Amino acid sequence: MYMRDPSKMIKSMQQRREAVNVFGTVSKQADNTIEEGIIEGDPELLDDSEFYQQLLKEFFETIDPSSSESAFYALKRLQTKKRKVVDRRASKSRKIRYHVHEKIANFMAPEPTNLSPMAPKLFENLFGLKTHKPTSAA
Repeated sequence: MYMRDPSKMIKSMQQRREAVNVFGTVSKQADNTIEEGIIEGDPELLDDSEFYQQLLKEFFETIDPSSSESAFYALKRLQTKKRKVVDRRASKSRKIRYHVHEKIANFMAPEPTNLSPMAPKLFENLFGLKTHKPTSAA
């Protein structure tokens, strides 16, 4: 099946770069994952597990056509299923979750400023905080 149409085989094996975490690169989470309608896979990222399963199935068929299906499904059952990597003890507040903040650069505590003795009066007059006594005209 695969050897009859190699271009179809290669396209099915290629994976998109967004779908796979590449070792040594920083993952980019961009909103425009599909650019200009290109959905083709990356030629450097291949998942060839289906290819080898198909070759093994074809090999079993050449040896004994009746036992190939049963042997293939027996091998499929023996393969370990992928489980999610989950920390099972992290629930019920048994594990502290925290994020480390970056250190503050060029941080200095504030120094008190020396104001002149006339500054409070200036602010009172400037913002109208001083209560004026009404002058009575007699």
